[in-house]
Amino acid sequence: MITRLIVISAAVHLCFYFVQPKVKYLGLTNGVILVLGIVIRILMAYGNTFLAIYSIELFPTSIRHFALGMLGFITKLMYMLSFIFDEFFTERYIHPNFIIGIMFVGCYFLIPKLRET
Repeated sequence: MITRLIVISAAVHLCFYFVQPKVKYLGLTNGVILVLGIVIRILMAYGNTFLAIYSIELFPTSIRHFALGMLGFITKLMYMLSFIFDEFFTERYIHPNFIIGIMFVGCYFLIPKLRET
């Protein structure tokens, strides 16, 4: 399940990067960009929920509480810093979704290190 989630997330983020959403697109292409944006948000919400359930099933209570608190903290921190990173990558002509897609590809190779449930 985690493998599929990471592969789909990487594919959607990299596809979103290669489409290069700009204002110049109209019609069907603009609809594809809109659908990709929605799919990215659904995948991220699904991933957060799956990670929460995975940690609840696998780890003892003290570690679980720390992990869920840290997950919530990092999620909020990433949202607060996303504007800064977006501006940083835009100035260098790199779309942030490309970086996230590459990170998902890197995560794919770390999946065997996860514990089995």
